[in-house]
Amino acid sequence: MYKRTAVQRMDSVIHYFDRLMRKSASRCTTLDWRVTKIKEYVAAHPEKAESNLRTLCKELRLPVSPRQARRLFRNAAGISISEYAEIMRLSIAAEQLRTTDAPIKAIATEAGYYSAANLARCFRKLFMLSPVEFRTLHRHARVRA
Repeated sequence: MYKRTAVQRMDSVIHYFDRLMRKSASRCTTLDWRVTKIKEYVAAHPEKAESNLRTLCKELRLPVSPRQARRLFRNAAGISISEYAEIMRLSIAAEQLRTTDAPIKAIATEAGYYSAANLARCFRKLFMLSPVEFRTLHRHARVRA
């Protein structure tokens, strides 16, 4: 027999997503102190976070192995440490694109990317825009405001 999809049974797509988000958001409401320390470090130094997790754990004086740190972080945050660092680097780049007229190559280097092409690839994956398109869009928004 044909079964109706979960969306059809929930009366609307909005109810379905509300229910889905509640399940994923209830993952872990309080962060482990070790995860908090890693998040703070990555937010302050996103370019260094992916280099060596063993040194990161020693520098922060965390009594865990790199494997344990990865597992704790993923369970608490829902994403890996490298994904979090990538988001932090891209947010730094986006903020600089929005507020400065610096060349994209300089922004890429400052945000921790090896090249402007690498920044553009990662930027397009997250924002669905190239850095140039993002900058142009925000310039037009500033002019209108």
